[in-house]
Amino acid sequence: MVMLCVAPLMFGLTQCSSNSSTITTGPTTPTPVSVIPDPDTVSVTTYHYDNMRSGIQPQETTLTPTNVNSSTFGKLFSVTVDGAVNAQPLIAANITMSDGQPHTLLLVATENDSVYAFNADTSATAFWQKSLLQSGETAVPYTVVGSTDIKPVIGIVGTPVLDSSTNLLYVVAKSYTTGGAFIQRLHAINIQTGAEAPNSPVTISPSIAGNASDAVGGQLLFNAKTQNQRPALALNNGTVWVGWASHSDSGAYHGWLVGYNSSTLAQTYVFNDTPNGNQGGIWMSAGGPAFDSSGNLFVMSGNGDFSAASNNFSSSALRLTPGTGSSSSMTIADYFTPFNQASLSAYDSDFGVSGALLLPDQAGPYPHLLVTADKTSTVYVLNRDNMGKYSSTANNVVQTFSSSVNNLKQDFVFFNNTLYVSGDKSPLNAFPFNPTTEQFQTTPSSSTAAIFSCLGSCYVGGTAPTISASGTANAVLWTVDNTAALVPGAAVLRAYDPSNLAQELYDSTQAAANRDQAANAIKFTTPVVANGHVYVGGVNAVTVYGLLSQ
Repeated sequence: MVMLCVAPLMFGLTQCSSNSSTITTGPTTPTPVSVIPDPDTVSVTTYHYDNMRSGIQPQETTLTPTNVNSSTFGKLFSVTVDGAVNAQPLIAANITMSDGQPHTLLLVATENDSVYAFNADTSATAFWQKSLLQSGETAVPYTVVGSTDIKPVIGIVGTPVLDSSTNLLYVVAKSYTTGGAFIQRLHAINIQTGAEAPNSPVTISPSIAGNASDAVGGQLLFNAKTQNQRPALALNNGTVWVGWASHSDSGAYHGWLVGYNSSTLAQTYVFNDTPNGNQGGIWMSAGGPAFDSSGNLFVMSGNGDFSAASNNFSSSALRLTPGTGSSSSMTIADYFTPFNQASLSAYDSDFGVSGALLLPDQAGPYPHLLVTADKTSTVYVLNRDNMGKYSSTANNVVQTFSSSVNNLKQDFVFFNNTLYVSGDKSPLNAFPFNPTTEQFQTTPSSSTAAIFSCLGSCYVGGTAPTISASGTANAVLWTVDNTAALVPGAAVLRAYDPSNLAQELYDSTQAAANRDQAANAIKFTTPVVANGHVYVGGVNAVTVYGLLSQ
């Protein structure tokens, strides 16, 4: 099959289509060819698969503990892109492309402000590639933001979100002009063509009343330079939610959360967690805002100023309720802040480092639970209906326990009444949950032999697992070992039996002659599993794994 690429359409867009023999230029429609329809059925439209941030892909019928081994499973191909892939790749199944045929798309966003649509099942050339940079712009050089956290450039950091009902991909790109200006824009991209949707893009420029040190005339303005769009985007009830933290605590920053109408891209909601203080970044280890079935929105804020009386809510778990009617306000319906938040913040051991994991409904006295953590590797189990607020002497929560001897800075997974979590320079541990007592066992039931760390001084802090299964059967736990994330070196894909983490099923170093070597590692990378494939983002590439018979 030959991939047909049409001349650039706008902002660096190159559109490609599939044609078996002829190559056509210009705006003509390629002649449809006879192909076997794509049998894939599973799409991955958001970070960690769903808005509860479960980390579970429960529709995997191909990959099982029996066939995930180095004899039958391995690297199938990789696709090359123009920058680091910090954002989790997404999967769109059965999308009709310009050849008139259904394809499954691998959607990739890079730090060079580019978005790609590849065939998720083959190593064919991209259907399209689009640069989100406008004339006179580049991705932001890391040297101009005062941080080495993301380098060499900063462009698309947070994982996009896909609306499968409209085939629109929402993504935030950060850019830098030759005149020294910083710009952040929200784009809505048609995944069939790569074209911008109507009203796209919009420049991000929220403001809110406040008396912070960087406020001007009682108004706190969004700072496109210091604010890092690290959390994954979320889509819920027609609103695209975007959050921000900072670049390694450089400059004045705050925890912003802004909602945009998914049809018009009009700004509809604005929230700032420290309008009269500083910091409070919404980091969540790259995770996105979480939503329960009632539409409650949960985010975690990091280190900074806390005073409920001053409306500053750093180091807190927040349950937010959007305003009604024409109001753009966000109400803090409930919150939890650790009793030792000041100490945690002072020593950069802040609460809110991980995302909010919403557990399935329970039958006990606390039917709605939330799990999160701080950098000391303390896991907090919160009652979402009564989160506990703040006490200077004790934490009013369902449970706390230590999950590791070292820093925890990653998201985790809850599957079959077990929590999977890893700290820095530590194994991945499994903690069983008793649904009758609604308490976690405080010692791990099993642990990996592998230690998830990094070489030298770095901030990787463990690993972010994910689980594929067919319902609750044939489960495989997948994770990426980013030991070399801040030094040159390939990531290692590892697969485990989640019922016994001591049993490693596969890792990408086992086959001879570097057969399964992934691209160089990036911190916070979490593997994506769909339709018998595993996708691993890295430096300038996404590596695709599956059964070798494919």
